[in-house]
Amino acid sequence: MNEPHTVQSEEVVSTEKDSQENNNPSVPSTTSDHKIICDVALLGDKLDRCNLCDMPLRLSQCARVKYQGLGSYLYINCDNVDCKAVNRVPTSKQHRPPGKTRGPMVWDLNTKAATGKSKKVMI
Repeated sequence: MNEPHTVQSEEVVSTEKDSQENNNPSVPSTTSDHKIICDVALLGDKLDRCNLCDMPLRLSQCARVKYQGLGSYLYINCDNVDCKAVNRVPTSKQHRPPGKTRGPMVWDLNTKAATGKSKKVMI
């Protein structure tokens, strides 16, 4: 009997595709060569609805990935024919640097890795 998989708060999600599946040159290969570390709960919340039309989003509609250290953004197209918005979905939590109120957010994963505060070792 198979045991149910317990999801940790941060897991490595493989986006590698079988080379036979990705023979279409029109399909972007940006997600085929990397692994993504994601906060599963956060990703589930962000995929719950489109920013414009409130329809659920699907990972299969990911058009591209923007990598920023250990964190990344998924750009996911909405399935709604009337909407077709591109939603920017973060794969993990972010924060502002201490004393900053503006500027780019910093990935929690990058901070934990740089300060050695992460209890998990990921290679």
